[in-house]
Amino acid sequence: SNNSGTVRARGVYAYSGGIAGYNTGTLSQCSNIGNIMAITTSTGGSAYSYGYSGGIAGYSRGTTSESYNTGVVEDSEAGASEAAYSGGIVSYQKGGTIINCYNVGYVPDKTYYGDTGGIAGYSTGSISLCYDIGRVPEGYPSGGGAIVGYTSQITPNCFFLDDNKVGVAEGKDSTISCSKEALLLAETYTGFDFNSVWEIGVYDTYPCATLKNIEHKSSIIGNDLFSGGTGTAYDPFLIENAEQLNNVRVIPAAYYELIEDIAFKDSDYAEGGTFYNDGEGWLPIMYFVGSFDG
Repeated sequence: SNNSGTVRARGVYAYSGGIAGYNTGTLSQCSNIGNIMAITTSTGGSAYSYGYSGGIAGYSRGTTSESYNTGVVEDSEAGASEAAYSGGIVSYQKGGTIINCYNVGYVPDKTYYGDTGGIAGYSTGSISLCYDIGRVPEGYPSGGGAIVGYTSQITPNCFFLDDNKVGVAEGKDSTISCSKEALLLAETYTGFDFNSVWEIGVYDTYPCATLKNIEHKSSIIGNDLFSGGTGTAYDPFLIENAEQLNNVRVIPAAYYELIEDIAFKDSDYAEGGTFYNDGEGWLPIMYFVGSFDG
């Protein structure tokens, strides 16, 4: 199964997933390239509300295998009485298994209380044979991990791009930080089955390990905003004009490359100009956690 659309769930308990909001079975050979969001609503009292957003599943007690996410997975900003969990594959894993999965997408941490991770936000189950190259920036007090935000188990044979600071934000960390170059080599992925499950170097714009039994597709987010690229470390978005530079604020955690010099004109800032903004001119990009090659 594949999701390429926008999935939003809203409620006191908001379960949002590219394939399943709540999983108690087996999800295998699934992918998400769209935008996933859980929006928590207040209970009106002292009780917490909970948001779960995952690229494949929101809340899972089952198994997720041979699946990947290249989309954006996020929660609305949660207040002090709202708990929000975000994961590139699964948001909140209560027992169960995540195996042979990878995340390329952006998983921002907007939570005051909750957990965020490239593979799972929160997990008391098994996570193994997974990797992440997506951005999981540090956020509010909960923090974020490239593989998992919180785990009570070890995470064997899990790898992440070293642009992220930690593999596990809280819990037992056995993850391995890797350079951009190392993730192009099959020998880096210790324990991965490159005979029947994984392959590497198959796609020109995505040369890392991919799954044999499901086609790798890049996120559709940003396709119409730049002159090319998919926003990853291996295929950055290409920028050649001022409008595209302004679009960086839409996806603040992607990788970018400037391919043409940009010269602003006085008319851009004059009334009626593209960047007039009620006389304020160019608005600074206040939150940027990506990479820009100028």
